[in-house]
Amino acid sequence: MSEATAQSMSTPRAWRGAPRRLILSFTLVLLAPAAAVVWLGVRLVDEDRALASRQLRERRESAADRLVAGLAQALSASERRLVGGSAALAFRPGDDAVMLTLGRDAVGAAPADRLLYRPALPALSSEPIVEFDAGESLEFRTQDYRAAGASYRALIASPSTAVRAGALLRLGRTMRKMDRPDEALAAYADLARLRDVAVSGLPADLVARRARCALLEETGRLPELRSEARALHADLMAAHWPLDRGTFLAYSEQTRRWGGADLPGDPAREALSAAAEWIWQQWTEAPVTNSRPPGGARAGLAQLASLSSGSRSAIGSPFWPPVRRSSSANGSMQCDRVSVRRACSFHWPTTRGRGSARRRRRTRR
Repeated sequence: MSEATAQSMSTPRAWRGAPRRLILSFTLVLLAPAAAVVWLGVRLVDEDRALASRQLRERRESAADRLVAGLAQALSASERRLVGGSAALAFRPGDDAVMLTLGRDAVGAAPADRLLYRPALPALSSEPIVEFDAGESLEFRTQDYRAAGASYRALIASPSTAVRAGALLRLGRTMRKMDRPDEALAAYADLARLRDVAVSGLPADLVARRARCALLEETGRLPELRSEARALHADLMAAHWPLDRGTFLAYSEQTRRWGGADLPGDPAREALSAAAEWIWQQWTEAPVTNSRPPGGARAGLAQLASLSSGSRSAIGSPFWPPVRRSSSANGSMQCDRVSVRRACSFHWPTTRGRGSARRRRRTRR
């Protein structure tokens, strides 16, 4: 009786332990496949991300290839037209391009108003000096401003435009020393009406208008100063005068100080002007160069150059090229006809040319 009772009591204990072992075994059996499923899921997500990134990169490369091909075709067409000079190139008002003609000591631009300043200017004719000796002796040595002014006034009637321009400039200076601002402003106004003549190495009308602004500032005539400074700034930005870089920057800075900081600039033409200066420096200084232009990729330009003996013509567009020159044995410049096409980065994450992009795609495959 006691043995039967003991057996009957041990059997339920065994039954009670069996479900626990079953659950544990079932859990262990399912744990490995579940871990494998999780691992495969993470791996699949990573592969999807890599695939999406690769497809995006390939789309960018394809877009860059199409862009480079289109620009190369445009440059080829421009090169064919370049042989005919500026008359064969139909520049539209909004085109961000310019044709440069590089000579020994000057740079021509077409259209002329595309460059805010020139990297080189032709030599100016010598200004008259002897005619002003008597007046300047009275002005600086004896400081007889009245007699000096009379001497300058007599020269205003000269048939020579250069003499008249020099006399008006000196008369305005003398009137300022005599504290006669109205007469000085009148002399500068007459000087500003003279065209195609230089004083102090600069266009006479530019010098006169800048002198008027300086005198208006001295006399405290701020409304007139603001009006004249803004008009002068507008003509500077319209490339009304062929200027070098230093003169343009100095005068534009002064007009902004006089006319207000809200005066607009022109980043596109500033980039073209910087590019023209870079090309001139490379052509005159470096035999071979692949350096980057000022301003980086955003300001970068590329040129399609047609070189002939004694001059070079170039079209600026959103590329930047190497520039090459050679010298003959006798020291004279000899230019070879070249056509350069080189891509820059624009706004893509990396810079890729057509060939390199295709090589990378073949390597991945």
